Amino acid sequence: METCLEEAVEDINTLNKPEISI
Repeated sequence: METCLEEAVEDINTLNKPEISI
């Protein structure tokens, strides 16, 4: 479950900061 949450957080962070791409 933690992995899914981390992936979701990364996606949200990417949307919030389009300048930074993972």
